[in-house]
Amino acid sequence: MSGYKVSVFIAGLVLFIYAFRMLEESLRSLAGRSFKKFLQRETSQKVKAVLGGTLATATLQSNSLVMMLAFSFVSTGVITLSSAIALVLGANLGITFNSWLIAWFGFNINADVWSYYLLVLSLPGTVFFGKHTKLKWLTNLLVSFSLLFIGLSYMKIALNDGDTINLIWENNYLSPYWFLAIGILVSLVLQSGFATITLIIAMVNARHLSFEQGAAMAIASEIGPSVKLLLTSLNESTDTKKLASANLIINLFALITGGVLFIFLPEHSDGLIFHNMSLSVACFNTIVKLLVVVMLFPFVSKSSLFFKNSNRSANEISLKRKTTVSDNASAIKMIQTAAKKLATETVALNKQALGIAEEMSTKYSLFGYFKKMLITGVPFKDEYHSLKVRQGEQLERCAELLHEEMNPDDVERLNGMIRALRNIVHSSKNIKNIRANLKELSESENDSYYGELEVIKSNERSFYNELTKQESQPNGLMKMSIDNAQSHDEVIKHTLNLLQGRSVTEEQASTLLNIHREIYSSHKALIEVFTDLNSSPAL
Repeated sequence: MSGYKVSVFIAGLVLFIYAFRMLEESLRSLAGRSFKKFLQRETSQKVKAVLGGTLATATLQSNSLVMMLAFSFVSTGVITLSSAIALVLGANLGITFNSWLIAWFGFNINADVWSYYLLVLSLPGTVFFGKHTKLKWLTNLLVSFSLLFIGLSYMKIALNDGDTINLIWENNYLSPYWFLAIGILVSLVLQSGFATITLIIAMVNARHLSFEQGAAMAIASEIGPSVKLLLTSLNESTDTKKLASANLIINLFALITGGVLFIFLPEHSDGLIFHNMSLSVACFNTIVKLLVVVMLFPFVSKSSLFFKNSNRSANEISLKRKTTVSDNASAIKMIQTAAKKLATETVALNKQALGIAEEMSTKYSLFGYFKKMLITGVPFKDEYHSLKVRQGEQLERCAELLHEEMNPDDVERLNGMIRALRNIVHSSKNIKNIRANLKELSESENDSYYGELEVIKSNERSFYNELTKQESQPNGLMKMSIDNAQSHDEVIKHTLNLLQGRSVTEEQASTLLNIHREIYSSHKALIEVFTDLNSSPAL
């Protein structure tokens, strides 16, 4: 393949991945209450959950969107774990329809021709509908759909080059089992099952992969995204981690099922199902996932019990056991352990939002490096959501303990833990409220206004460094509380002086006062968190 063709292929692949992510973002924004209620309603029974997951994913062509909603539902208790697993089974079947879409419309129909017309019609909407949120995302949906097929057409042009390296040799035919591993690697790199299956269909259509090789890669295309979902769930609720584990197991089972089916395929079975090899790969992929649904569906309820028993954290099991024997002090101590961890994560999250987070260590374990490679730039809102979910879990445990008979000291300690858990999220919410204001400061052309950002960062570094030193010292925390109030009074006077000296406008002064008020409240909440945590039994 010439250098030009390689450039065209890479441009097409990158454009395709970009368009798909834009498509997912548009669908996520358009998926309002009605869609969420549809999924919730369809998961009332396990058969309906499978069908609902299949229909939703096949229609939206976004497995990750349905998976994220399933994670949200199960973490908030809207649906049971077994219903969520049934929904995931259906979603993994529904996503196979994207291979049909690509194989049929992408290569059998000149979709790129009308894609340019659709792009011309939809692009103006990105300018004129900017203030109308729903029309804006609908326009973005049409633009991304157009770009998908335009990117696909570039890939098709490049792969039609006769000099392309062929993976099929007459005298050295690679076993499809090698391509199971290759499919996993490609999906890990692309981090998208849709992008992986598109690349596979394109290669098969251009006769650079055989039917068996393409089919092997196709059934492995969801392993990478499943691993990514599992890694991103590690900081989520326990049920979310269980569901992510179940999703990976389902896809590994599909990998094994497809591997077994290859034993029964005749050698060199190109076009076994259809004369068109691309459609044959799509069909084989769907058959494997359908078999997985049929084989695993009877065990959905039992599998949820398995995850509940085997994947439950030690703290949950211990908490239940200790509460049963009325060892309330031990149960409170376990809540304190979890709360201290949440408090530490809150400090890190706040520092990230304030732009004062330390550089990440260059020393990683193999697992840590792998996780870092797959998860880059996790949005603040996702981290914040995770924090709220885990706070809710601990509050639920506190609520269970409130029904136990406790002595006055245990009641006081438990109330302290409840206050600490509330203040943990309250602190991050204060910082969350000023993220847009901090961005405004960083982009200001007013030197005095822009300079206040560095002043804020410097003050915040000092506060968090001192908090690290004093977090276990009650007297130190008391002094920090006094200093926090005095510092707030000082920054108010400083801001008013800037306004009086015309260094900032009235609107900018109002923004600065809002920032300082939220930071003051965040500091106050964190100091109270560590004060309450230190008043509980020593660990």
